[in-house]
Amino acid sequence: MKLVNLIIVIVVMSMSVAYAAGAPTVSSSDLSNLRDAIKAKDSKKSRNAISVVLSKDPKNLPALNALGVMYFNSGKYGLARIVFERALKDHPNESSMLYNNLGVMEQRDGELEKAIAYFGKAIALDDENYSAKANLGSIYLDYGNSKGALPILKDAFIKTQRDISRGGKFAIKVANNYAVALAKEGKYDEASDIYNKLIDGKSRDTDAMVNYAILLVRDLKKKKDAIRLLSKLKLITEDKKILNQVSDLEKELDALK
Repeated sequence: MKLVNLIIVIVVMSMSVAYAAGAPTVSSSDLSNLRDAIKAKDSKKSRNAISVVLSKDPKNLPALNALGVMYFNSGKYGLARIVFERALKDHPNESSMLYNNLGVMEQRDGELEKAIAYFGKAIALDDENYSAKANLGSIYLDYGNSKGALPILKDAFIKTQRDISRGGKFAIKVANNYAVALAKEGKYDEASDIYNKLIDGKSRDTDAMVNYAILLVRDLKKKKDAIRLLSKLKLITEDKKILNQVSDLEKELDALK
């Protein structure tokens, strides 16, 4: 049984990009409506706002990116890829987030080398693209390269950790993966500090709890803390896979002196 490494698949939309040559036909209110619809997560208004912008400027990058994200979140992955690749053809070096989204597509399809290339390009264009850093770090963890993942995930963690106390899902996933990397590099105390932040906050993230339980049982040998955490897991989840992991860890605890 190994640490649970939750791959982060985050598709983030951004309006802070350069516009296509035909963009002057798009009004500021058109873009404002698009931003507001995306922020409100209103799919109907988003579709309408995207249609308005693309009818005036078919190469408008924010609208194309939003359309690709909408397809992705609807499970229409083929259409999402077509839109993202079309946007990339028209805007090859303009949007870090576009490269991140294409990386997510490749990561989902198991094309990890292509995903790494896209995430690397995203970071090269914008060193503050923490979605791309988190995604790249998760791939390194999957490859067993925790040493390579550590500085990338640390950077993402530093910039997002303030959202953990507010229950931010992205921040929680970044923190979880960063703690996994720390534990694999033998930095147990630092990993424990992060897990405690996750557990003490609004998070009920069971992946982080399982990871911390494994750390407590196998590396830190803290039997009382492990028992308390495993009991909490049994109370908050009915996931059979997790409960099986809890059962296995309890057996390992029984063997501890």
